[in-house]
Amino acid sequence: TRYWAFYSDNTNCGVRSSTDGTTWSSLTNIRACGSAIKFSVGNSGSTLLYCFADGSAQNFKFGTYTLNSDGTLTAVITETSITTTGTAGDVPACTIATDSDLWVAVNTQQAGVYHAEIWTCATTCGTTSNWSKSRDITIDPSAGPTQGILLTLTVGKVAYIYNEVATDSSGALLITEFDTSWSTDVTTTSNYELTASGATTIGDTIHFAGRKTTGGTDVRY
Repeated sequence: TRYWAFYSDNTNCGVRSSTDGTTWSSLTNIRACGSAIKFSVGNSGSTLLYCFADGSAQNFKFGTYTLNSDGTLTAVITETSITTTGTAGDVPACTIATDSDLWVAVNTQQAGVYHAEIWTCATTCGTTSNWSKSRDITIDPSAGPTQGILLTLTVGKVAYIYNEVATDSSGALLITEFDTSWSTDVTTTSNYELTASGATTIGDTIHFAGRKTTGGTDVRY
């Protein structure tokens, strides 16, 4: 078993690995990133997908690696830029579906309003024309960028959790699922701070834990 820890040292985003959880390798840089909120990873087995967006351009960037058993990384798709509909691509999230499709969500500005754009690619993803936008979500016009969570479900399905208001603000979370089309959003009954929350999946069940911001600031599961 090898464990992988991805993080930013405020200059680069990269990874350390360990076979025992005690002794860790030195940092392997993946790319310059500054803040870790500009960088996200997802994996399927030994395949790693990373995405990056820092609010400075009309795009997001991604690349893929093989995670090797000796703790090294082998590049598969070198970093590629995908042009978004809106400008100022920011706070990305990414995952790899069980059918090996790549998924990236990124916040952009369109006519001064923040949107969450969700993009996907099924094959030869180093070719930019093979990427397409699967959904475009309008965020509260008065809000800032909101960082979402992309999750892998079963048989090629994915889920996306997002907040209608700014990243660090209190708001109800909305959960939507893609099968052959996007489902109607489900809204949580409480408000949460999304940057102080996390989620994972077992099968098609989403397990969420977050810091509640109404009626107390306790953590709820």
